Amino acid sequence: MLLTIIQHCAARQSSISFSFTELGTIATICNGLRSQPHPHPALAALDAYVQLLEF
Repeated sequence: MLLTIIQHCAARQSSISFSFTELGTIATICNGLRSQPHPHPALAALDAYVQLLEF
């Protein structure tokens, strides 16, 4: 799933970045959509991707 999200961002010439905090990993994807903190980067990326689909 994480590779699918990265591929989606690459096709849109966007980026995905990760921030690691005490609460978990936060993913920032494409248009600056940020996930909630999650214990695993793939879950954070999925959360941000779902926000992108809803956007």
